[in-house]
Amino acid sequence: MKKYSLATIIGLYLTMISSFSMAQNIEVSGIQSGIWKADTVFVTDNVNVQDVLQIEAGTTVLFKGYYSINVEKGASISAIGTEDAPIVFTVTDTTGFHLFNSGRGGWNGIRMDKAGKSDFDYCTFQYGKASTDIQQRGGAFSIRNCEEVNINNSDLFCNFSREYGGAIYGESSTIHMDNCNVDENKVDVVYQGCSPIFSQKVEEETKEAVRQRYSLPSAFMLIVCAIEKRKNHELILEAMH
Repeated sequence: MKKYSLATIIGLYLTMISSFSMAQNIEVSGIQSGIWKADTVFVTDNVNVQDVLQIEAGTTVLFKGYYSINVEKGASISAIGTEDAPIVFTVTDTTGFHLFNSGRGGWNGIRMDKAGKSDFDYCTFQYGKASTDIQQRGGAFSIRNCEEVNINNSDLFCNFSREYGGAIYGESSTIHMDNCNVDENKVDVVYQGCSPIFSQKVEEETKEAVRQRYSLPSAFMLIVCAIEKRKNHELILEAMH
């Protein structure tokens, strides 16, 4: 029978404990800091980061609903994956993701306001969604008034916003991105339209009466907004003539 030294047995035991620890699944919500070290971190409600939160390589952060990670003033996140062990942020059920005015099918992104320096490396962000009246900007990230956010070697795929930034919305912040794949992120578009009253046919006698009343020429353009260069009124006039 083969014999093992006490040091070898202790080493094997510690390796087994370490492997078991990493294989655990944990559930999180509310105030969070410290280290997330698990195969899967299930997010069961909104998370508020008030200090430093570190997410270990190889972790899947799985949202069980339309919840967000809110990084508060001065707090930060360090999510450093590797090429072989990326960190994945996603949702358990994507049913209803296509609904532009509902949180169904997505998670509510990482929301940062006046946060400290944060780093994301070798991460995947998918099915982030900003589609309610409260949050309409930045599907995966909303970054406001932050001193430095670094996103490198990462994939931002299939995220959605109702207003600005299908994947990322930034405002008054320093954001560095390098070697990232940004693909199939969408912003909801509401096309301008006119009331049906403007499509009603008006008799020539009525038109002529209006021209006479307001001393209008036979052809004119009615502008019901501020005259600004970006609105291109001059080009419209050129087209009319």
